[in-house]
Amino acid sequence: MAPALQPIVRVAADEAAELFAALGGIDHVSEQKRILVEDLVAVGIALRGQLQLYLQGADGEVAGRIGTLAGARRASLVALGLERHVREVTLQDYLKQRDAERQEQEAERREADQAAQTARGDANGEATEAEVEQPGDPAGPAEDARPEDER
Repeated sequence: MAPALQPIVRVAADEAAELFAALGGIDHVSEQKRILVEDLVAVGIALRGQLQLYLQGADGEVAGRIGTLAGARRASLVALGLERHVREVTLQDYLKQRDAERQEQEAERREADQAAQTARGDANGEATEAEVEQPGDPAGPAEDARPEDER
């Protein structure tokens, strides 16, 4: 993907998430509406790309494509419905979702803590497995500095 398109695609992904949320959540959208949302997002990407060309001084042909794409986008929005769909959620559903989100956040936090701890260990000069004295090491074991009678 061209680097110039990355911000456009990122905006499109956010737009798709918002559209699915407005339709009551991706789990509650019919296959037909899901296809319409995907097409709407694709048209949005094309429209934003054409707008960039137009702003860079493109000719009238680009302006015509912009009008066509904007019309197609509007038609898709009308087909999806312009009203927001509110999904009723039971307290039990809400609590399940909240607990799942908390568990996910905890798992992510533990992973980040573990990665940071590993990085700190490496940075603090802790011995790696290869550096730890192995049996049969030619340097031999470290001598016990305690007097004989205390061993």
